[in-house]
Amino acid sequence: MEIRSCTIVGSGLMARALGPALRHAGLTVVSVIGRRSGPTEALAGLLDAEPVLLPDIRLTSDCTFLCLPDRGIEELIGFLPERLEERAIVHTSGALPLAPLAPLRQRGAVVGKLHPLASLAGGAQRLRGCAWGIEADGDLTDELRRLAERLGGLPFDLQHTDAALYHLSAVFASNYLLAVVEAARQLWEESGAPLPAAEALLPLARGVLDNWQELGIEAALTGPIARGEDEAVARQLRTVVEEVPRLESLYRDLGIAAASIAARIPDAKGERIAQIARFLAKNQMVD
Repeated sequence: MEIRSCTIVGSGLMARALGPALRHAGLTVVSVIGRRSGPTEALAGLLDAEPVLLPDIRLTSDCTFLCLPDRGIEELIGFLPERLEERAIVHTSGALPLAPLAPLRQRGAVVGKLHPLASLAGGAQRLRGCAWGIEADGDLTDELRRLAERLGGLPFDLQHTDAALYHLSAVFASNYLLAVVEAARQLWEESGAPLPAAEALLPLARGVLDNWQELGIEAALTGPIARGEDEAVARQLRTVVEEVPRLESLYRDLGIAAASIAARIPDAKGERIAQIARFLAKNQMVD
C-alpha cells in the first residue's frame, strides 16, 4: 500500500495543521470534507483541493484522514459509503483506539490511527520533529510509519499501549502544563514585578524543559523541595494560604509530586523530603 493522495475530513486545528503538512510531504490532497461550507472551502482553497459537504461525501483518494473530535468519528461513519474496497481510513485522535473504526472494516476498509504529539495551535510547523503514535491494519502500519518520517517526525507503535493513559500523559504535558504556567503568570502579575510575565517566565520554563532533555528529570529539579528545605516550603505554603488560597490545593499536589522526584535524587535528604510530602498530603502546616 502506498499513500500518494488523501482526503481530509474536518476543518479544525488538526485538519488545518495536517493538511498543509501532508501536501508539503508530497501528497495530493484531493478533497476536504466538512459540515460547514465556510471553513471547508477555506481549507480546501489553501490545499488546492475540492470542498465537499458531508451529504455529498465520496472517497476517491488513497487515504482518508479523519481529523475530527472523538464524538465526530462515530457520527461520520453513517455518511461513508457501504463499500469501501480496501480504502485506507485513518483517524487522528489521541484518546481513541481503532475500535470506533471497526464497522468500516466490515465494509472493506483498511483502518488506522495516526496521532501527532504536538500542540497544534501553532499550525503545521508544530508537526515538524514531533512523535507520531501509529496503530493500523496490515501493510498500512508500515506506510503510516513512512509517512510520519516524510513529515519529519518520529513514528512509534501504539498497538500494545493503553490509549487512555497515553492520551492522559499528553494532556499533562501540554494542557495542564499551560494551566500551571497560567498560575505562575497570575502570581507574577499579583507580585507587582515590573517585567512582563512572559519575558521573565518563558525563558525559565524553557530552561527547565531543556534541562529535562539534557540532564533527566531528577537532575533538572531544583528549589527548596529538592534541597529538603522544609522551613522554606512552610513559608511558601503560608504565603499561598494567606494570599492566594485558590492555589492551595494545586500547590500541595504539585509539591507532593515534586517530592516524589526529589526522593530519587542521589544523596537526597530523604527524611526531610518525606516530611515535606507528609505535611503537604495531610493538609497541614509544618510544625
